[in-house]
Amino acid sequence: MLEGNLSSVVFDNPLEPLKSALGEVSVKQAALTPFTKEISFISAKQSIPGHISITKEGISWNSTTVSSKNFEIPPGVAYSVLYTQSDSNFKNLQNCHKCIRNAPSTRFTIFGFGKDNRKAVPDTWTFTCSSVKEAEILVEKIRDFLQPSEARKGAIRNILLLLNPASGTKRALSIYEKIVLPMLEMAGVQHTLIKTERPLHAKEIAETYDYKQYDAAATISGDGLLHEFLNGVLARDDWKEARTTPIGIIPAGSGNALAMSVGTPSPELSTVNMITGSTRPFDIMVTKLADDSIRHSFVMATWGYVADVDIESEKLRWAGPARLTIYALLRLLNLRSYEGKIHYIPYDAPVDSLTSSDEHEDSTHFAYVDKVSLPVQEKLSEPWISRECSLSQFFALNIPWISTDFLACKHSRLNSGYIDLIWIEKVSSGKYFQIMLESAEGGYVDRDFVNHIRARAIILEPIGRVSKNNPSQVRQGILDVDGEVVIPGPIRIELQPGLCQLVAPSWLNESENTFTNSKSP
Repeated sequence: MLEGNLSSVVFDNPLEPLKSALGEVSVKQAALTPFTKEISFISAKQSIPGHISITKEGISWNSTTVSSKNFEIPPGVAYSVLYTQSDSNFKNLQNCHKCIRNAPSTRFTIFGFGKDNRKAVPDTWTFTCSSVKEAEILVEKIRDFLQPSEARKGAIRNILLLLNPASGTKRALSIYEKIVLPMLEMAGVQHTLIKTERPLHAKEIAETYDYKQYDAAATISGDGLLHEFLNGVLARDDWKEARTTPIGIIPAGSGNALAMSVGTPSPELSTVNMITGSTRPFDIMVTKLADDSIRHSFVMATWGYVADVDIESEKLRWAGPARLTIYALLRLLNLRSYEGKIHYIPYDAPVDSLTSSDEHEDSTHFAYVDKVSLPVQEKLSEPWISRECSLSQFFALNIPWISTDFLACKHSRLNSGYIDLIWIEKVSSGKYFQIMLESAEGGYVDRDFVNHIRARAIILEPIGRVSKNNPSQVRQGILDVDGEVVIPGPIRIELQPGLCQLVAPSWLNESENTFTNSKSP
């Protein structure tokens, strides 16, 4: 257990009393092979005979009388199966949650969520068996499909959850109580909840928590709380071991970039993901700031228009995600430009002359940028490329989305092995308005005035913005790393490929968006 002054509570598996012995049947082994059984599906209060099949590809049911009723439940859609009564009403999650008290019966229901655009749509599938014993066997097999048994690698049965009840839109606690808690209980997943009490509390927790107790750690928050937690994990003496515990997020903030990037933009879909999702390697950007301090980030490092909007719009946090759109329009009326130098190594450039490493020697390892003295006063040798320009926007991106309505780079991947470097040189407000119109679909990145490079390493030397009224006054502007303001000055950025493990839906297919039009200036 965690120690210290933490607001935490542990929930045990509420389904354990409902499990019955199955004699010689080994559910853990049987669920690894295809299984088919005759069973009736309840549709519009009618019992339709058919047969159910359970394989690693999903659950399917086929009618023996009405073929139009056939359906499939792919992995990552359903999250729970419970015994239900004939008069059950599943219009809301609270009614579904009550079913955990039901004793075994001949009727059971599979609970899930689909996605209509960005909204989670509840769905249920109810079946009836010829006997209670037959229902028990099927329920256990379906449970093992939804949440693989402890004998299988990657099963998530115990989660550490963190939330800040006072941050952002202040919805995190309500989301936990009304959505996350009932869903986890329905799925029989244990968890420990910790409410953070002060700035950087999540980092402190990550630095000391017993990661071996948990199958995953997640925050109910925007991206900032997970950013804190990640930096705490990677600051540990045993970070190499601690980083193997998968991380995840349930969106409750105003940006929610990571939840959007893994295709789970709602709390319901994200909770389904935490229950049933698989883990995959997750690239982490390592940034050295002007004071030589280190930040690990998973969304972006940005300077210019987006950083100004992201940070200066904090005063509108009461507006939720709309704050970013509102302030973006206000900032567009007085578009700023900044002088700066960008140095980068293209991802496909030969780097034989530089020392690199594919191993995670330490969590702050730099293979390239530490070999460059700052400020850069002479031309850097190949494979470095340098640009000095007046720009309105600089991005170093690790994932596709940076907010719920801004697809910053549709070509970014969770585990690409490179950083997406994007910068926009000084443009008119009209052209920037085009960017805003296309930001939700990500099409702006293909515009001829947008520079997009796959980079292995990046150095940004921000010179700043010259005041129109006082040319001697230079304002360096806001540097933003994962939504947090950092010390102004030059920054060095590299990528640690696959440094952490991320809980992502099994159905997430990043290859649907291919990298087709990277342009070099």
